Amino acid sequence: MLEIRQETKKDYEEVYDVVKTAFETAEHCDGNEQDLVVALRKSNSFYSRVIIGSSSR
Repeated sequence: MLEIRQETKKDYEEVYDVVKTAFETAEHCDGNEQDLVVALRKSNSFYSRVIIGSSSR
């Protein structure tokens, strides 16, 4: 079963790894996309309700 929910701080490390892996073989990337996610979370403009996480049970 797939659960869709709001992202929590417990998800941050896994999301970092997923983003890093997703862009490793991308034709167009800077190699720091995962760090951009971290910076966006720390910004004053970050609106956490638009970020969702999912997990399978």
